[in-house]
Amino acid sequence: MKNHSRIAVSAANALALTWLALFVRPSLAQPGSPPTVSLTFEQWLATPGPAPDVATFAGSVNGDVHGRLVARVLERVEVGPALVELKARYIVYGSDDPSAGPLLVAELEGVQDGTVASLAGKVLEGWLAGATVTVRFEAMDCAPGRERCSRGTLNVYAVPPSAWRFSCRKWVTDWPRMAGVIDEGDPNAGTFVGEVLAAAPSTDGKRLHLIASYAIAAGDKTFHAWVEGDQDNETGRSVLIGFVTSGWYRGAWVRAEYQLTTCDGHDPCWQGSITVAAVPPAIQPTTAFQHTAVHRDRSSSFAVSATGVAPMTVQWRRDGTALPGRTNRTLVIWPAQPTDEGDYTVELRNPGGTVVSPSARLAVVPPTAEYLKRNFTNAAGVRIPYVIHAPADYHPSRRYPLVCFLHGMGWSESALPAGFEEWPNVVAVTSYRQQATDPAIMVWPLGRGGADWSPAVLRQVLDLLNHLAIEFSLDPERFYVGGYSAGVTGVWDLLGLRPGFFAGALVWAGGAGITPATTLKNIPSWAFHAKDDSYGVSGSQNLIAALREAGGRPLLSEFQTGGHEGPMRVASCSPVVLNWLFSQRRSQHLPPPFAVEVAGPDGPPPTATGASSVDLAGTARALAGNITAIAWENRANRAKGVASTDRPADTTFWVVDDLPLAPGKTNVIVLTATLDTTWAPAFGGTTTFSDTLSVFSTPVRLSLTRQGKDAILDWTGGVPPFTVQSAPTVDPAAWADQLQNATPPATLLAPGPMQFYRITGQ
Repeated sequence: MKNHSRIAVSAANALALTWLALFVRPSLAQPGSPPTVSLTFEQWLATPGPAPDVATFAGSVNGDVHGRLVARVLERVEVGPALVELKARYIVYGSDDPSAGPLLVAELEGVQDGTVASLAGKVLEGWLAGATVTVRFEAMDCAPGRERCSRGTLNVYAVPPSAWRFSCRKWVTDWPRMAGVIDEGDPNAGTFVGEVLAAAPSTDGKRLHLIASYAIAAGDKTFHAWVEGDQDNETGRSVLIGFVTSGWYRGAWVRAEYQLTTCDGHDPCWQGSITVAAVPPAIQPTTAFQHTAVHRDRSSSFAVSATGVAPMTVQWRRDGTALPGRTNRTLVIWPAQPTDEGDYTVELRNPGGTVVSPSARLAVVPPTAEYLKRNFTNAAGVRIPYVIHAPADYHPSRRYPLVCFLHGMGWSESALPAGFEEWPNVVAVTSYRQQATDPAIMVWPLGRGGADWSPAVLRQVLDLLNHLAIEFSLDPERFYVGGYSAGVTGVWDLLGLRPGFFAGALVWAGGAGITPATTLKNIPSWAFHAKDDSYGVSGSQNLIAALREAGGRPLLSEFQTGGHEGPMRVASCSPVVLNWLFSQRRSQHLPPPFAVEVAGPDGPPPTATGASSVDLAGTARALAGNITAIAWENRANRAKGVASTDRPADTTFWVVDDLPLAPGKTNVIVLTATLDTTWAPAFGGTTTFSDTLSVFSTPVRLSLTRQGKDAILDWTGGVPPFTVQSAPTVDPAAWADQLQNATPPATLLAPGPMQFYRITGQ
């Protein structure tokens, strides 16, 4: 990676990271019991980070698992001579496969002091989440090409009663079958039988990779386990890791460790232990537990689906407060009242630990009788029916935002407002909590024939909004529009009919209108669709791509599933989505909650360059979720790739080296951040947002031809219009404009004996 000044690690600080030697504080002492997982590793400095206190290390892992390790230094604070406080994240992979997911993720803290080191912390996710983890290592000499190396151990300690350890002996009875006994002195004495399912030697013959199954009866604990790992042929030690497939502690983690020895007259014989450790419950995303809405006095429910060892207890919470007696996996709310509105979570606890679900918002909205049907007739005498809802405590002294919604097919004048009975989600902006914190007025114009959003009808909609602006006290900075299905094309074209009028737009499961992207690019917008939408998604995808190429910054959420209705039902109730919408202002440019920011390696990126490539760097941040990647594409030559990233905190830093430019063209480069859609986990998918910049690949080349008393200018390269400047010398202060907004060719008065010219682009 190049040494970008914006995110480079200084030489002095990089040297300080040479020895990641850490002293653990007394309060973080290593537990006295044997570790449940023990790994050895070698690591070396792989990537400097975006700040002096950040670096990423990578290396190999051996021991209970053969794979790789990535260690990220998150914070580094000097507290005294040769004494440094450090915070780091360790990610352990059980495979060398770069596509494999992490085995466990741990966060640790400690103190650097000399070359002897130790860290302590907790496993954040993966195997034995919540367990104590320690790391000890020391500096070492590196192999050629690897700098700043260290070697050490990582141990994970399960906390009783989540871990059970059985001392046992086993012997082969008739290969590949085996038998064994739990030691008689063990309180869980018993027997077990097993079978080696596969045995593959390593290329060097030093290890034998084994896959085995066990049927174990230890006291009152009867279960089957599947394990996989390596036998060291030189030392006779075997370590296999897997899980309980059935019976007691089903789903628990299993570690079998054996040493080849001689015992009880059996030859060969292995003596060792089998450790079974419960893991915290795993919550499965389902549509039974996601953002939703309900009419007041109607019924709603949430249900949680989870896996994990028994016993498992359940506790529901609303806005963080435990709901007494709500300890079943299904939570029924009936009859729903305004006080029931809030963010619901569920806590699941078992011997392996405790997990708390992401929150699901329940929006409680008024009964359909409180949505009023009206008619508006414009100056031409054309009637347009509409449904409206205003805050119960509306007062003209206050200015209110207006949300205009364009419906899809099947929503006719006769169907509303009664049709809201089955679709409370679509009127979530009128919920009691929303009206208490940021009250808004909602209007549903009713298109002709179910969903006719032709230009003539859209002009009537604008007439209606003008009328409402007279009738109600509306905030001109906060006019919003949304649309679903066939109403989406109406939204895009409504925005085009009155550019600069609306502060933001939400669209679900629809296509593009006839308005060009260049007209819409400056309007904050967020589009949603599911990839399995039977009506297709190409129209929405193409419009978002066009908006980004034009320089717009739309958001796009693409769910894996959900069909045509799913994205509308969940996103219309999502706090993340509604907070984004109501934060938009027509003329106030606040820092966007989802943003990719671009900078060059030494400041702003160039607008023109004679180089064949450009280096870029910048940041990305998101209101919710985790940024998983930053991708780039040059629309001029269709070159594309993925940026290098690092995320020490809430901001993701990214770098692109040698991005290729198309010669003689305007290179439109789109940087796109991908965000996991944690606010709608049941459907899966991603949300993307972007920034766009243009780089002229070559300077404009100018030719000057004398024709009579005038001079004819011509040039190649770049995109007009240009500004032509001249000066008698090359003094920067002497340049003066000769032509503005010029296109080739152009005519100038003949210059004097000597004149310098230059051309600047847009």
